[in-house]
Amino acid sequence: MHPLSRPLIAAQSCATTAPAGETPRARAALLAGATGKIGGHCLRLLLASPLYGQVQVVARREAPARRPKLRWRQTDFAALETIALPPIDDAFCVLGVRPRALAVRRELELAEYAYPLAFARLAAAHGAQRFLTVTSVAASADSPLRYLRLKGRLEQALQTLGFQLATIPFSTIAEEGISGNVS
Repeated sequence: MHPLSRPLIAAQSCATTAPAGETPRARAALLAGATGKIGGHCLRLLLASPLYGQVQVVARREAPARRPKLRWRQTDFAALETIALPPIDDAFCVLGVRPRALAVRRELELAEYAYPLAFARLAAAHGAQRFLTVTSVAASADSPLRYLRLKGRLEQALQTLGFQLATIPFSTIAEEGISGNVS
């Protein structure tokens, strides 16, 4: 089983139980990072899942393909707070920088802290109950290493937003590998 499948299965099992006398409804997902390798895989899982009736994507690039339950919103991540969305149940944030960009301080801070936090606030404002993000096993706000410090600060900030929070260490994903982007 792919490591990104585990949180999706966990969300599915939590969401399929409805109050007595009610039938489960299709959930709405919000995804950031859909054009990358990890995000492309996450998008395919979300679109294939019968749990989700709608998948909203916020991205800087245009949609690569149209799908019936996919709603793609091309946007500037610096202006996420201006996006109007329908109610959201679960948010998936797989934003990040490629290894060659780790040396560019501002790009790293935006992609690994500022944009994911703005995305989380957007998701919370639209009712998201669960939030999944990619992190590092060694993430710590006190780390002397900038990347790990940013991931640690992000985890701390996310805990204040009231989500059922799930984090996946990137090393887990890298060990099992992901190939290809969304098509």
